[in-house]
Amino acid sequence: MRPPFVAPLVSALLTLAACHSDCPVMHCPAVGLAMSFAVTDGPDGGLVGDGIEATLTAADSSTMTMQCQGGVCFWPSQPVVAEIYSLEVTAPGFQPTKSNEEVKISHPGCGCPEASFDPSKVALNRS
Repeated sequence: MRPPFVAPLVSALLTLAACHSDCPVMHCPAVGLAMSFAVTDGPDGGLVGDGIEATLTAADSSTMTMQCQGGVCFWPSQPVVAEIYSLEVTAPGFQPTKSNEEVKISHPGCGCPEASFDPSKVALNRS
């Protein structure tokens, strides 16, 4: 005789498997691997060149230094946590700026999770 919980358990597992049967098996890159924001010369200007330094501060006061090149700053090689970060950006010839950046993580139905900055652009003013 089967224990009484076996039939409902098998039914639940089959239902769960059926829900995801339309999705192909995916090998997803690390969330945040290509997550970036642009640093521009004023609100409507082009990208600021090299020499940008950007630091994110999380709600727990931990800090992360971003890798910046050619006017674009990329998420550091750390796990992505969706929250609002304090961002400080400096560059030679520009006034430093502080702002808030929200990190959002989306989970498309069958696709890989994606992370993004909001806003995706930071404008610096010349000194």
